[in-house]
Amino acid sequence: MLPVVSISCVTFNHAKFIRQCLDSFLMQETNFPFEIVIHDDASTDGTSEIIDEYAKNYPDKFFPIIQKENQFSKGVRGIMAKFNLPRCKGKYIAWCEGDDYFTDSKKLQKQYDLLQSNPNCKIVFHNCLKVDDSGKTIGLVYDYLPKDFSLIDTFSGSYAKTCTMMFVNNSNIIKENIIDDTTYGMELLREGGTAVYINEIMSAYRIHSGGIWSQKKASEKFKLQLAAENKIKNNFYTSHAHYLDKRFKSFFRDSTFDLAKEKELKLAFTSFLEYYKYEKSKSELVNSFKHFIKLLFLNSSTKSN
Repeated sequence: MLPVVSISCVTFNHAKFIRQCLDSFLMQETNFPFEIVIHDDASTDGTSEIIDEYAKNYPDKFFPIIQKENQFSKGVRGIMAKFNLPRCKGKYIAWCEGDDYFTDSKKLQKQYDLLQSNPNCKIVFHNCLKVDDSGKTIGLVYDYLPKDFSLIDTFSGSYAKTCTMMFVNNSNIIKENIIDDTTYGMELLREGGTAVYINEIMSAYRIHSGGIWSQKKASEKFKLQLAAENKIKNNFYTSHAHYLDKRFKSFFRDSTFDLAKEKELKLAFTSFLEYYKYEKSKSELVNSFKHFIKLLFLNSSTKSN
């Protein structure tokens, strides 16, 4: 019997957390079959061996790819879209990274029921906990969100954590346009439909120093995010320039500050010049420039001491 839902999971050096993640998949109570599609990017801490163990114990449930060479270090981007999405057989796809986990045993069922009852809904997501290395709760991801989101709403930023999402599996989406969950969501909503928010806590998003994103330098984060922003600009700017200008302004302003903090001067100036193109307020531009210069001098004085 074909799965109705595919859980797509990407991992790298998540040995400390991966069992909790995979067990949270197995605890799901559904009236439909589901599969677990995993990609491990050549972990070196034992994550791969743990995934193999689960795949051997549940051969009809787990379908892993264990890389021998780290694909990200070879320049491969859009890991989820390249290696997992083409293998997902379900009508719907739930995403969760290997250091996050589900907290509600009915999560998949609740999201499935909503998608089934609302043909106009293409994405459903929910609230989730923010937890630290040890699993201690440090807050919620959302204080408040409206129930329905349109394509335009997604332009304001990354509107949902991957561990909260369930998507319609659309094989017609151009995979080359997909870099992350945000670009996938935009592609789904391109021709209409909504993303619906459920105000329930059903998963946990882990914030820790060993996270794939948190380990990256500001320069690498900037380059990766810039690639995603350029995809969005190329695909949507002509018809949605007003909304995207606000998105790009925030991205380049925040990136300028982050790069300045790490003394990435060339990229910081490049980012500021891009921010200059989108900032319409002279006073905001001046204030941002002052803060930028302050960060540069602060870092210089700190290093000299």
